Amino acid sequence: MREFIKTELNLPELENVDIERAHRMKSRDENTCIIVKFTKYKDRDQILSRARRNLGNTRYSVHKDFIERVKVHRRELGKRLVQERERGNYAAMSYDKLIIENTVYGYDEMNENVFEIGRARGQPSTRFHKRLSRGRGAERRDGGSTRAPGRASPLASEQASATDDVA
Repeated sequence: MREFIKTELNLPELENVDIERAHRMKSRDENTCIIVKFTKYKDRDQILSRARRNLGNTRYSVHKDFIERVKVHRRELGKRLVQERERGNYAAMSYDKLIIENTVYGYDEMNENVFEIGRARGQPSTRFHKRLSRGRGAERRDGGSTRAPGRASPLASEQASATDDVA
């Protein structure tokens, strides 16, 4: 494995990467799968990203190993991902979820369909923005007071009395 990382992935700095465990999988054909668990998440990510770039037209492939349920979800959601990308929409897969234009979708095995879960985190919905604009401090942005109607600011009453004395 270390030789593969050094030569095929061209990552000599990770030649001595910490590997928690590595083993071969039983295979029915000549292609042998090797499962590797890295000690550090950062090393795993670096190897996966380099593999995507360097192993395109080779006989090797490197990818994450998912449980069977997640594989089924990804397979079905992948069909929708391709359709959405063909339509020109942004679409990405994250574990067993599909994200299309900031909306998250999942796969329901019982009904065998794709269903909407909600909005992607980090991208607040428009409803969130409307609530903020009605909330506290909204009047301040518009130039008004944040105090309840009928309650004057103590500072405002002092300013009013100071102007009355001058006149």
